[in-house]
Amino acid sequence: MKIERHSQIIRLISQYDIETQEELAEKLNESGFQVTQATVSRDIRELKLTKISKPGGGSRYAVLQSMDQEMSRKYTDVLRTSFQSMDLAQNILVVKTVIIVRLLMIRVSVMLWKIKGLMWQKLPWISKCLKILILS
Repeated sequence: MKIERHSQIIRLISQYDIETQEELAEKLNESGFQVTQATVSRDIRELKLTKISKPGGGSRYAVLQSMDQEMSRKYTDVLRTSFQSMDLAQNILVVKTVIIVRLLMIRVSVMLWKIKGLMWQKLPWISKCLKILILS
């Protein structure tokens, strides 16, 4: 039942701009799943859903994992194209990049920090990359 409910939640947030847990619970109940707000809250946490801004204002639920993969690909592409050299300094790997890329990485990191629910613990490689880039 839980797997089916999780699948339905993913379908619902893909199909509708769901802003609140209550709205999600209502849609699930309409779909034949009898849920409470507490159940929806647990499901949101287990599915790693986050809220993202809508173009016209407001916010909606979205799956965080797909954002992680997309950001991972973008960071890899940026580092690959901007790499100059690397050196080992005791237990720290120092990667030297084009300076504009360093500034871009810092700016992107600030944007990521502002996305609700996106914490550095979920993306530890970003933190490590930024520390390396700032030092180079």
